[in-house]
Amino acid sequence: MSPTASERIAGSRRFGPALWAGLALVTVTSLATLPASLWEYDELLFAQGVVRFEPLRDHPAAPGYPLAIAAGKITNRVFPGPFTALVAVSVLSTIIAFLAFALLFSEVLRSEQFGVAAVLLLYFSPVLLVHENLALSDNLALAFFALTFLLANHSSFAGTILLGLAAAATVGTRPQLCIAVLPLMLVALSRMGGWQERGASLLAFTAGCLAWLIPLVDAARGPANWWRWETHQAGYFAAHDAATSRGGRTLVQVLGRFVAHPWGVKWAAIPILILAVIGTVTIIRDGRWRRALPLIVATIPYLMFAVAMMDPADGPRYAMPSLPLVAVLAAAGLEAIAAVPRMRYAGLLLIVAYIPASLVYVSTILRERTHSPSPPAQAARWADGHIPAQTVILYDLALRPHADYLFRPFRAMSVAEGLRRYAGRADVPLTILADGGSNDATAQVFHWEWSDAYGKLTRNHYRVVSLIPLPPERRFVPLDGVYPLERSAQGEEWRWLGPRARIILPDVDAGLARMRFALSLETPFERNAVTIFVDGQRAARLDVTKVHGGSILLPLPAGSHLLLLASEKSFVPTENSTVARDVRRLAVQLAGIEQLPAVTND
Repeated sequence: MSPTASERIAGSRRFGPALWAGLALVTVTSLATLPASLWEYDELLFAQGVVRFEPLRDHPAAPGYPLAIAAGKITNRVFPGPFTALVAVSVLSTIIAFLAFALLFSEVLRSEQFGVAAVLLLYFSPVLLVHENLALSDNLALAFFALTFLLANHSSFAGTILLGLAAAATVGTRPQLCIAVLPLMLVALSRMGGWQERGASLLAFTAGCLAWLIPLVDAARGPANWWRWETHQAGYFAAHDAATSRGGRTLVQVLGRFVAHPWGVKWAAIPILILAVIGTVTIIRDGRWRRALPLIVATIPYLMFAVAMMDPADGPRYAMPSLPLVAVLAAAGLEAIAAVPRMRYAGLLLIVAYIPASLVYVSTILRERTHSPSPPAQAARWADGHIPAQTVILYDLALRPHADYLFRPFRAMSVAEGLRRYAGRADVPLTILADGGSNDATAQVFHWEWSDAYGKLTRNHYRVVSLIPLPPERRFVPLDGVYPLERSAQGEEWRWLGPRARIILPDVDAGLARMRFALSLETPFERNAVTIFVDGQRAARLDVTKVHGGSILLPLPAGSHLLLLASEKSFVPTENSTVARDVRRLAVQLAGIEQLPAVTND
């Protein structure tokens, strides 16, 4: 009969120095690379949730993460501040998950040495080096996930109850993991000795889920509001993560984001994946796959769903629950290589090489985030002493939670809402909080150093953030046919216009309007003609080209004005590309509008 979970845990004293040395190495690395401030989008939402759990305000975002918030609130009693509390939860989760995975992997591989090697591969993968100690739910969920796997091969009545509770805690911490937990539970239930054990496990799972679901529904102000909130998020997920966000990416590129990028650069990731293939053949041949079955049936559906439906921009982080299976298979591959004559120490050498290689690969990110606040946090600190208190912060949508949380002394709203309210209010100072650079001489730009790892392991946002003053002469109100602001890290900014776009220029006592246009390289035509109407009267016609763009100085009578920009040509990206998912009808890019005093001959 297989040992019970409690016996396996109690038996951890048989582990030699490898386990404790590995745990010490991972813990010290986690502590040495603690972030200096909040950084990623979801971190701000979790911090706001710890301050006040308000699901309907996306504190945190759907589906809610109630146990992650509960852990943050509890830890906040010891570690002051939501950020510190959530980071402490993540570090403690690393210790728990390391021990649970070490027990599990050693049991699967029947080898302490290679079981510990598998956990080292997991926790020194670049994606975990970057994300495991952030103020997020991922690492706590991974710890509960590890305990669920460990308890899945049970033989005691108490073990069945603990299994149900661990599975419920995994889902309550990160509800997306139900895709992995439910198949895992089915396998575990099929292995139980009788219906009494199955019933106890299911009852524990149900009770555990109700323990976090009831407070979540209550915080959402009742079942109807909760259901509306969840279904709205599901609709957004279907429209954005599973569709729009995949624009321009092939299936191979999406697979790369979820399968290869978490393990680092190609020359590091490919050997890991090859070892995993070797390990798969090995454990199938010698029958050890039965011990790994819970891990297999949990990981494969989750990874398939992630590749098919989740946002590739988040791919490496969202792939974290699939990494334990790859790690244990890679360790099995190392074991198979070590069994070859004269290759005894090859596995050890590969581990020794992979750890520093991963650290070097992510060193720029770790150095920047450890020694300096994130660019949004830098911007908030600078604004606190340099921007008048009555300034309204207009944020790019990617920076909404940063503006709400970090810029609390100021009034904050989206760029679109701010222009609607204050375009004609010269007495109200406006500053754009931009996710990207700026070529404006009056802007303040905050950044971290670029690295290949940043692009491959993160959403690739927030590395460069700008505070851009928006004086009255550069304000206008988009009405229709004008898409949101876009910008690059290098400082270019633009708005795509539809075939017919309407804009209101407020009255700023100006006599001229300078308008600049552009065409991106992806535009399927080389030039486009734009006719400009002012208050219904044709005022000018301009040719915009890919090479030179186009600009015009337009005379204006006194007062505010309605501009109609009518373009001769337009296109829909999905109709001109087999991979693009942008369904907007686009004509030209509006690179800027500025109202100027009339030129006089005095």
